Amino acid sequence: MRHYSVRLNALASYRCFYYIWRESFGAETMQNDYPKLIQQLKKLGFSDSQIAALTYSSERTVQNWLHRRTSPSPLIVQQLARVIRIVEDLRKLINPAAFNDWFFQANQFLGKSPYQAIIDGDYDRLQELTFSLLEGSFA
Repeated sequence: MRHYSVRLNALASYRCFYYIWRESFGAETMQNDYPKLIQQLKKLGFSDSQIAALTYSSERTVQNWLHRRTSPSPLIVQQLARVIRIVEDLRKLINPAAFNDWFFQANQFLGKSPYQAIIDGDYDRLQELTFSLLEGSFA
């Protein structure tokens, strides 16, 4: 039951962000950029299975998106954009050689890995972690 409520809370925040984003950039722009977003995640080192987990989808679905056989919902496109923004912000703060190990391992601040925090929709904690790293709180 808890996992279901986490997804509902995450979806509610996606909707809010989607409407703000759509007003800023237009729904067509957002919907047409999804293959670029997926490719960008792949360049950042994410596998199809990891992208699938981040979007609550299957690997096959991710492949279908990449080959434009199907298109993701606007909420999923927004999730892809949000993940990229978070990962790029964190990559600026973490040694690039150690980033992938750090991103997929649990840490004391979050009590889980940053990757799992994204899946759980725990964006506020990730933002706190980013600010703490920026301020040097963990030095």
